[in-house]
Amino acid sequence: MSDSISGSAGFGKGVIMEFVTNTVLRSQLGGYLSRVKFGGKRFLIYRHGREIAGLVSVRDLERIEEFDRKSVRQKELEYLMRADAWERAKKGEPGMVIR
Repeated sequence: MSDSISGSAGFGKGVIMEFVTNTVLRSQLGGYLSRVKFGGKRFLIYRHGREIAGLVSVRDLERIEEFDRKSVRQKELEYLMRADAWERAKKGEPGMVIR
């Protein structure tokens, strides 16, 4: 696994992302999967010098999906609040200020 480069990719406090090329990953997939599953490692995969994907544990993936669900729910709530405020404003009722 000599072609991987350790370094911080700025993904949160204390999170270390390691970098690996797709060629190295393909040739040593089992080792990388073990490092993810048992070592809690995260890898950013590169092809031709560009980021193409990430390799994370199932636990990390579940966290990402939960974050996405919460983000969508938050946006839906904000939309509903704005729509309600708009309807109140059209009727001349007091309510939130629409920006």
